[in-house]
Amino acid sequence: MELTESKPAGGRLERLQAFREQHAKAEIATFFAAGMLFDIFTLGRIDDAFNLVQQGVYLALLVWLMILEERERARVWTPPRFIAKAWRFSEDAIHFLLGSLLSSFTLLYLKSSSGLSAFLFMAMLGGLLVANELPHFRSRGPVVRWALLSLSLTSYLALLLPVLIGFLSKWLFVLAVVVSCAAFAWLMRRLAGKKGHDRTAPAVAGEESAAPAMMIDAAALSRVASAGFGIQAILVGAYFLGAIPPVPLSLQYIGIYHEVVPPSAQQTGTTTYELKHQRPWWKPWQHGDQDFKARPGDVVYCFARVFAPTGFKDAIYVRWLVKGRGGWQDQGRARLDISGGRDNGFRAIATKKNYQPGRWRVEVETDDGRDLGVIHFDLISDVSSDVREYKTDRL
Repeated sequence: MELTESKPAGGRLERLQAFREQHAKAEIATFFAAGMLFDIFTLGRIDDAFNLVQQGVYLALLVWLMILEERERARVWTPPRFIAKAWRFSEDAIHFLLGSLLSSFTLLYLKSSSGLSAFLFMAMLGGLLVANELPHFRSRGPVVRWALLSLSLTSYLALLLPVLIGFLSKWLFVLAVVVSCAAFAWLMRRLAGKKGHDRTAPAVAGEESAAPAMMIDAAALSRVASAGFGIQAILVGAYFLGAIPPVPLSLQYIGIYHEVVPPSAQQTGTTTYELKHQRPWWKPWQHGDQDFKARPGDVVYCFARVFAPTGFKDAIYVRWLVKGRGGWQDQGRARLDISGGRDNGFRAIATKKNYQPGRWRVEVETDDGRDLGVIHFDLISDVSSDVREYKTDRL
């Protein structure tokens, strides 16, 4: 009778592990992308308590997993039997958490700015993400991964502090950096802490054990610390150069109009503004009168909706500029006080009575000059005396 060889119980797990090793890069990229997609579809308001708590929990889990990973790499810790199988996916979990955190921060930054500053900041994030997958960086250990953790710490606090305190300030960002640096320094001390015993060190006669072993060697620790604190230095420089968007504020809408009619006291139960414009039907991409035909006595209205968290009270500024021979020329800056809490944003209105024909630009910015958004329009002299008919947008 022919005997068949029975397959070992762990055969499936071994094949799975072999498959994972064969497709390691694809697996890491998949879990990183999964973290990003998860946040894209689940991210709510910036001041949502669940989102803030979730991000805090993700950060705590990330720190815990990365410390355990370093302890295992230094052979001073072995996963207990009851989590040994699950621990095989620890690197995947780290990439999922990083992907989720960085995608949420990236989305919130994108909502809060426009133009070159946002592009440069997003390019920096993208460069770090790509660097984490390059063989040259991966061969040097998880240096980029710790740099991404350092970035995530500051990004989280830079979102959290203005939401809790209720206004924007450069000193809040500085505080976020200081707290992040203190937390990262504590992590470096944990990595440098002496755990277990160095099995390779020769025992000395009369002693009970060999010399204590470092969790991470000095050269690797220096690289990790340089990457983490280097990211903090880059963030500070980017902030004061205006490259970091002004979270938690975001510009939801901006348009140019001939008239803005706020809801009257007689219209109880409504908060709809009526926005009068002459935009032709075949220019649906424009917001209001971006081809503004001006007659004597006309007033140019800039209408904007700005989201701010609940309890947030601060000011934004609307700056008018006209293009001249020497470039864009400042035509005045108006302060608008805003308060937060509405899903549809705080409605802000700025007007311009003294103007000249030409190419105009309106910038919405914070007190320190960081852009929330911008709109361009052409102001044209209208010499016609025909009766004008206006269309109405309701926002």
